[in-house]
Amino acid sequence: MARDRQLRDELLMGRRPPTLRFYSWKPACISLGRGQRPELLREDDVRRAGLDVVQRPTGGQALLHDDELTYCVVASQQDRFVGGALLDSYRSISTALLSGLAALGVDATGAPALPRPAKGLTPICFASASAEEVLVDGRKLLASAQWRGRGIFLQHGSLLLTDRQAEIASFMRDPTEAPPSSIAVSLSELMAEVPSRERLVELLSEGFEQALGVELVPERSLDA
Repeated sequence: MARDRQLRDELLMGRRPPTLRFYSWKPACISLGRGQRPELLREDDVRRAGLDVVQRPTGGQALLHDDELTYCVVASQQDRFVGGALLDSYRSISTALLSGLAALGVDATGAPALPRPAKGLTPICFASASAEEVLVDGRKLLASAQWRGRGIFLQHGSLLLTDRQAEIASFMRDPTEAPPSSIAVSLSELMAEVPSRERLVELLSEGFEQALGVELVPERSLDA
């Protein structure tokens, strides 16, 4: 995610065009949203479990990154393909992701934009769905979050290949804040065989090209 911030800063300085990036995680890690406090978790227990903890530059709630494919988009809020207001950007990127998933044979939809619950959102990402996050039969397959400022935005999200999200509740300092259940679903639950990450990147990239009418120009592989 430090690389995501770097891409954002390079875009701000005019040193790179709008960019789509894919990556994965090693070791596994719990990320907290920009507005969440590290004290939410019993960090010693998290680290004893072999997990790192990182604070995201974007909003949203806590999630466990392990067997997944993460995407990142940095672009101007005026970009003609993915720009516009917050929900406009979410919708454009969601449409592209849905196109790529459809090529996999996954019948998914974007979550509706609903009012925030009276008691606020649960502190765990995969216990609820926000607007345009990717759902399959009401269960969340792909979570997204966004930062915007100074005329640009950074959006990233996690496509679950397998699901460990229920484990986060066991690391929370206050068990009463843990939601009763997760609504997560992973590709391994939806498919007999999950394609390689390379193939997933290929299909999702094609989804961006087809849904948005763009041509992606590959950049050399980057170590994050």
